[in-house]
Amino acid sequence: MSEFLSVKKVQSFSPIREEEAARVIQTINSSAGASAPINFRAMVNSLLTTFLSRAAFGAYQPEISSLVTKSIGVLDGIDIADMFPSFKPLHFISGLKATLVKMHEQIDVILDKIVKENQSNEGGENVVKFLLRVQQSSTLETPIAIHNVKASMWVSISAIVLLKLYNTFKFLATSSKPIRH
Repeated sequence: MSEFLSVKKVQSFSPIREEEAARVIQTINSSAGASAPINFRAMVNSLLTTFLSRAAFGAYQPEISSLVTKSIGVLDGIDIADMFPSFKPLHFISGLKATLVKMHEQIDVILDKIVKENQSNEGGENVVKFLLRVQQSSTLETPIAIHNVKASMWVSISAIVLLKLYNTFKFLATSSKPIRH
């Protein structure tokens, strides 16, 4: 992992940073003539999400962001089956387990697609290509399976969404305006 976090590797992501920053600057320039205010927080959020997604997976994956946001929405409530975990019929009645299984299958399909794209694509280095290369090198004591690669991808995706949530809560906490429904 120290190989992936080396100065040289981090600097290799500078073209992605520069492209995304140029996109934001272009958006600001095109919006400058309009009388509508610019939502700078949303632009920075988009910049971070797109950059991290491209650096981690090689391309921006908007469907992943929406699925993770949806999964957070599903998990933020209290489920009756959580109160009585040994009473198995509640798991079927609440429908939460079926919803989570369906979402897991959708996410797994997307992650498989990303892995296949990175296996066949000769583009620049990213987290997925690095993990696939380590998996193929077989120099590790414990081999890395493809499900380990996908689990690492899921952690990266979750970090991106948590960063978005953190920025939103930070904005709400520092905002002097009252929150209205």
